[in-house]
Amino acid sequence: MELKLEFGTGKIVDGEEITEMRTFVTRKMMSRLVVEAFEVRDEINLTEFNTATLHRLADFACEVYDNKFTRDQLYDGLASNLLISTLKETMEGVISGVTKRQDTFPAVK
Repeated sequence: MELKLEFGTGKIVDGEEITEMRTFVTRKMMSRLVVEAFEVRDEINLTEFNTATLHRLADFACEVYDNKFTRDQLYDGLASNLLISTLKETMEGVISGVTKRQDTFPAVK
């Protein structure tokens, strides 16, 4: 999976800070991360978002991307219209990476 965030450069031009986009790619996902994705999905209510839900999903997204950015950097660098879908897709992406492979398991006789 891949995530693009906007970061400030500290440079000001014409009174506005210059920003740059950084792209983050997920690391090799170990099984523990899959277990945590299921735990996150079990403990949150995806139909009633609140601050705790957003923070839990954001923290999980940071972990998926090997903590290369913080929760605050995620909130500050991601467009608001992409926040909820990105957080949900990150969690579901981890889960679906495993569940898609279940179809390849041989049937038990």
